[in-house]
Amino acid sequence: MRIRANVVKTFLVLSLLFLLPACGVWDFFSAYFNTYYNARTQYGLAVDEIWAMPELRESGKNMLALVPIGTGPRSKFTSVIEKCSKLLQYHPESNLVDDALLMIGRSYYFSGEYQQADRKCRELLDRYPDSPLLDETKILLSYSLYKSRDTVASEELAMKLLEDATARDEDQLVAEAALVLGQLALDRKANLRARQMLELVGANASDTDMRANAFLRVAELYAEEKDYGAAENAYARARGLSRGYGGEFRGLFGAAKMVAKQGTYDAALDRLEDLRGSLNYRESWGDIDVEIANVYRDMGDIAKAVEHYRYVDTAYVRSEAALNANYELGLLYEMRFQMYDSAKTSYDRARSGPTFAKNMPAIVRKSDYLGRFLQYRRDVNRLDSTLLAVLHPPDTLQVKDSVVVHADSLGRDSTAMTRADSLTPKPPPVPAVHPDTVRTRLAAAIDDLAGVFYANMELPDSARVWYRRLVREFPGSKAAPRAFYVLARIESSDSTVDRAVPDSLYRRIVEKYPLSPFADEARRLLGMPPLVRAADVAEESYARGVQLMQAGKAKAAIDTFSVLVKHFPGSPAAVRAMYAAGWLYENEAKSQDSAAAFYERLVAKAPSSTYALKVGPRVQEVQAARRVAQEKARADSVAKAAAAAAALDSIKAKQAPKVSAAQDSLKGKPGAAAAVTDSARAKVAGGVPAVTDSAALKRAGTAPAAIDSAKVRPPGEDPEAEGARRRPRPGAQPGTKQANPRETPEEQRVD
Repeated sequence: MRIRANVVKTFLVLSLLFLLPACGVWDFFSAYFNTYYNARTQYGLAVDEIWAMPELRESGKNMLALVPIGTGPRSKFTSVIEKCSKLLQYHPESNLVDDALLMIGRSYYFSGEYQQADRKCRELLDRYPDSPLLDETKILLSYSLYKSRDTVASEELAMKLLEDATARDEDQLVAEAALVLGQLALDRKANLRARQMLELVGANASDTDMRANAFLRVAELYAEEKDYGAAENAYARARGLSRGYGGEFRGLFGAAKMVAKQGTYDAALDRLEDLRGSLNYRESWGDIDVEIANVYRDMGDIAKAVEHYRYVDTAYVRSEAALNANYELGLLYEMRFQMYDSAKTSYDRARSGPTFAKNMPAIVRKSDYLGRFLQYRRDVNRLDSTLLAVLHPPDTLQVKDSVVVHADSLGRDSTAMTRADSLTPKPPPVPAVHPDTVRTRLAAAIDDLAGVFYANMELPDSARVWYRRLVREFPGSKAAPRAFYVLARIESSDSTVDRAVPDSLYRRIVEKYPLSPFADEARRLLGMPPLVRAADVAEESYARGVQLMQAGKAKAAIDTFSVLVKHFPGSPAAVRAMYAAGWLYENEAKSQDSAAAFYERLVAKAPSSTYALKVGPRVQEVQAARRVAQEKARADSVAKAAAAAAALDSIKAKQAPKVSAAQDSLKGKPGAAAAVTDSARAKVAGGVPAVTDSAALKRAGTAPAAIDSAKVRPPGEDPEAEGARRRPRPGAQPGTKQANPRETPEEQRVD
């Protein structure tokens, strides 16, 4: 229908061109037709590039299977949109306007701009209700609505199209509408309806690849329902319709797997070996080898299965086939043999494969929970040994023979025998830890281990064993209420267990742990009234603080929150109170230091809370500013110390010539050098020598009577000597410095 409409439109345009010979008219229509022709050519090239992509080559031109396109097709679609927009602008009454609108809508759709495509489709439907392109436009609109996640509108439109197309025997339209409905059913896990719609696609589509892909999906749905015979037939139909090696292989390979699922292992192996021997499918040899290993596993030949899995891991390293081989090997170790160490190793090897692989999420999940399981199991074993050593310390008695030493007559030692009896080994040191601490840690480790068994590995029997040990040996631990609750859930899910068993466990929770949250759930399940809890003083205090804050009484609210934090530091309300007090200090009291103090306490107490995340940046700013201030103060202190040292060095440098001159003047005067030097040094240091070494003067030849060391005193201690020294000499001018008769001119210069 689409081709016939385009032919008619082209014929009419060409007829008009021949009927209007004027040059201006000819140029007008020539430009008009060239614009449309160029747009149509660019659109065709872009679409061909998309369907030639490896991931879409055998999709049957399924518009719902599109992937992001490259820059080449995208630039062509942009050009198409520009040319068609010009045609709409300059030739709004043209017979090709509806075709240009649909081309723009398709270009937007292929480019991933589904809202724009939706808008152009609705414009065409509104402006041209009699256009022969209405069905194609409605299908494109249904696709766009699906991609825009308006599934309700998409389903309504597709259902109406399916009814109309069925009434008119429009097979291709039936297939395209059923394709949308089938995809919607798959998204909703409605496998029966999805299979019915996909079978309509396979029976009515004009493109054989689209039909083949529909039957392949039908076969997968039959396999999920364990109807392996119907799945084999669907795979066979898909193989007969496929035009490429890819679709053909998927049909043959799927049929071989369904034969194995039906228990005909030898026939399945023959089919798989035939596929393995064909060079046409060499890119899929790794997948074939994995399936051969699966068949051996299902036959019970575990040795051959493991051998094939390991071969695939070696021959196709880091490929998706190697990933699948390690995954299947891990499942074998985990599920059949409970060899969890080996299973963890296989899953870890599989994790090195392609991240986009279908089984990668399951591999990551299994690797993670088996890692936790192995760690918890090691913790339990270690803590069991520690508790045993603490409660029953080993005997530390050791037997050792002493060394026998004899002394001979010459006084020399001779060792007669030196032997340390090592029959009793030295026991390991007993850990210095309290038994209650070990019990607490052991209870937590058992709870973790049982939780992995129950929640991750889905082994309720193993979980039951460990939870029973927990409630039996550690009934006072924090994990005991949860252990009783999970035990009750396990027993209630077992159809062979009397209903009274889980009820008795729920009652024990209510009796032994009445304040536990599990007790609240147990009361609900038993039909008991909920527990009326006493008022929480901390929460009431926080509520009063909030009321004061809302009333504008910031200071009173801060006091209330501060008291709450001081008296109830372990309450959940304390975290909120710290945040509220800090906020009030920051925004109402304008005391940034106090706000920062509360914020820092909050982050230290509850670093992962919502409030800590809010104030974290502010705390970081305060701490950074504090570090800067501390570094500046440290730098200032260092600078001051350096300045003081420099000043002292300057003083010493200025006094050095005077000291040197004094020493030079005394050269050759024995006895006086030491005294003058000491005097000069004392003056440089700000004082005078208190004692003169008379012995040194005697050795220098000075008479002891000249300087009696016993009578020498500092100035001010001998009044007579001090007065005589300060008494002015005859002829001296008042106000001038009097020379000391006992000082040389050089000594006076030093003063």
